[in-house]
Amino acid sequence: MIYNNLMRGPIVLLKEAWAIFAKNPGTYVKIIGMNYLSIMLIGFSGLTIGVLLYFLTSNTILSIGLPLVTVLPVYVYVQAWFSIALSNALLSDSEGKHMGAKEALKASRQFTIPAFVGQMLIGAITFGGFIFFIIPGIILSIWFSMFSYILLRENKKGLRAMMASRDYLKGYTGVVFVYFIAFGLFYLAVSSLPAYIFDKMDMPALSSIYNLVSGFVLTPISILFGIGIYHELKRLQGNITEVKDYESRKYKYIAVGVVGVFVPIAIVYFAVSNLLPIFQSINWEDLYNNSNIIESTELPSEDNSFVYPEAV
Repeated sequence: MIYNNLMRGPIVLLKEAWAIFAKNPGTYVKIIGMNYLSIMLIGFSGLTIGVLLYFLTSNTILSIGLPLVTVLPVYVYVQAWFSIALSNALLSDSEGKHMGAKEALKASRQFTIPAFVGQMLIGAITFGGFIFFIIPGIILSIWFSMFSYILLRENKKGLRAMMASRDYLKGYTGVVFVYFIAFGLFYLAVSSLPAYIFDKMDMPALSSIYNLVSGFVLTPISILFGIGIYHELKRLQGNITEVKDYESRKYKYIAVGVVGVFVPIAIVYFAVSNLLPIFQSINWEDLYNNSNIIESTELPSEDNSFVYPEAV
């Protein structure tokens, strides 16, 4: 039953998510499968480049650094592309407009970089919130949870999409938090419990197969559950066509984001600057020689090797 001013329950949204998934599972499996294949190909390419460089130059830093510099950006871009394409296909099916795997990938390419930049902003601002005693970080992560769907459907990017997501959540932050907790418990039970039972039955192969197969199902279901919340918020709040007070609000988010970026850098800097002199003061050669002495010392192997003096 749909109420005028209340969100439908999480069980209803979960059932709807399953119904949407069951109509076109092949599309989602293809996108996720191509994503896994791309990860393997990119990883193999990076490993091949590194091995060839090491054999040609014998330079460890070059053989590790160059593949990271060349392969990592490709990996990040491809992951962002497949992620937003999967969300696009699922969002289209939730709206009654089926989108195939190829069509979703083609249509989503224009959103790849905005999605990546937006997720980086969300990560920085959310981490900045976690520095302020965790709870603000949890609230911010809930506020920005509709970002991807707004990016795909409402022609908003970056901070505007994040603020629109926050505006949709206004008055429903606590409810959505409970929904996410409930779904998280469901996800944990479905993903972990059968694998745990297989492990206890000494069937590691079945456990591995289950983990692989469940990923093809639970990933789309997770996104569809979030899409269901997005549709409910739009029904209750109406379409947010314009973000109010954008100029005054953006500086607050930027300030928290700056904290989220520079505080970890400062922590790493001070940790390294304090620990580096300690490591430099250690005589590693003497430590290595002492370890060799300990390893080369032979302990008596006989049971009665130690002779205790007789009592007088």
